[in-house]
Amino acid sequence: MTQASPPEESADLRIGSLLALSGLVRASDLQEALTIATQTQMPVGRVLVMSNRLSEEALRAVVEVQSLVKDRVLTREQALDCVEQARKTNKPLIEVLHEQGLHQPQRPTNRLGELLVDCGQISHEQLERALKMGGATGLPLGRVLVLFGLITEPLAARALQIQDEIRKGQCSRSEGLMTFRMDRMRMQGLKSKDKDKTYKIKLGELFVTAEVLSTSDVDAALEMAWANNKMLGEILTDLDWITPEMLLGALKLQQKLWSGEIDLERAVNVVKDMYTTGVSFDLSWGRFGETRDPLDKKLTLFEFLKIAGFMTRRRLTELIETCITNGDLLDRVMENAGITDYEDADLMRKAIKTAVTDSYLLRDILSESDIMEVDVVQASESLVSLVQEGALPLERAIMAFTYCHDQRIPATEAIAQLGFPSK
Repeated sequence: MTQASPPEESADLRIGSLLALSGLVRASDLQEALTIATQTQMPVGRVLVMSNRLSEEALRAVVEVQSLVKDRVLTREQALDCVEQARKTNKPLIEVLHEQGLHQPQRPTNRLGELLVDCGQISHEQLERALKMGGATGLPLGRVLVLFGLITEPLAARALQIQDEIRKGQCSRSEGLMTFRMDRMRMQGLKSKDKDKTYKIKLGELFVTAEVLSTSDVDAALEMAWANNKMLGEILTDLDWITPEMLLGALKLQQKLWSGEIDLERAVNVVKDMYTTGVSFDLSWGRFGETRDPLDKKLTLFEFLKIAGFMTRRRLTELIETCITNGDLLDRVMENAGITDYEDADLMRKAIKTAVTDSYLLRDILSESDIMEVDVVQASESLVSLVQEGALPLERAIMAFTYCHDQRIPATEAIAQLGFPSK
C-alpha cells in the first residue's frame, strides 16, 4: 500500500475540522462546542457528546482516523471517505477500513500510549486502564495519565512534543524513544535534586528543564560569561536568547525554589508560559505559580454542569420550558425570585434563570425533567460537595461526572473505579 501524504500536509487535521468536513456535526453546533471547549478546557468531541450532538461511536471513529492520518497510514481524503462510509452504512470504522484495504493491524504506530509503553514509562495494563477511562470521560490520554499519577505534566508535554516530531519525520521512532528516555532521566535527576533541600538549582538548569535553552546553549553561554567576566544572565540577554523580563522572572523563581516556597514543576510551568506566550512574570505566576485553593468553595451545581459541558443553551431552554409547564416548580421559582406577576413572560424567564443558580432548586428542576436521570443528578450533587469541601480537585470531579453520566453509577463508585484518592 502506498504511504499517505507527507506529514506537513496531514499532521494538522484537527478533530473539529474532521467533524465539519465529514458532515457529522453542523457548523453552528461545532462553533458552540468550540466555545464551550475553550472556556472549560474540555475536548471538543466530549462537549459534542455531552450535548447530544454526536454519538460516542462517531467520536471514536473520528479519533481513530485522526490518529491514522497523523501516522500517515491514511491521507486526509481517505480519512474523510472512511468516516463518511461508516456514517452512511452504519458500519464500524474498522470494518470500513478492512473493506477498503486500509487496515494494517501489524503496523507499529506512533500513538502516545504505544510510545510510552515502548520506552518503559507505563505498562500495557496501565495503558489499557487509561484508554478505558479516556474513552469513558473524553479526556486525552496524556491528561488521564497525569491525573492517574503515571507521568508528570512536564514529561507528558515532552512526550507529546517528541510524538509530533516523529510524525512530522523530524526524527525516527527509535531516535524519539531514545530522546524521551534521556529527557526523562534528566528531569528525574533534577526532581531528586529539587527534593534535596541542600541543593540549589542553577539558573541554566532551570532554563534547560523548561526547554527554553538546550544544554549546549547553556554551556556555550557559560564559557562566554567566564571569558567576559559576566554573569550567565547578562550573556543570555546580550545574545537575545531570553528577554530581561524573563531573566528577572527566572531569578525570582530561583529564589523561591531555594527557599522551598515552590517546587520545580511549578517553576518550570511559569518559565515555559513566559517563554511561549511572551506574557509578564506576574501574569504567568498568576496562572501557574500562585498557591491557590483550586476548589471553589462557592461552586454551584449549575456552574459545575456548565464547566462539565453539560449545561448548554439548549438544555437551559428545556429547563425553562419544564418550569413553565410544571405549576409546583413554577411557584417555587417565582417565590425564590420574589416575583408575583405570572403574566409577564420576561420576568418569569428571568426568575427561572435566577433559580437555576440555586443548587437545591436546580436539583429539583432536573429531577422533574427528562434532561438528566435522577441518579446522575445525585452523583453531580455529591461531586459538587466534594469540590466545595476540598476533597476532590475540580478537574477530577468533572472527569468523574462524565464517567457517572456514561456508566450510570454513583459518584463514590466512579471515584473508586477511576482510582482517585479523596481527602
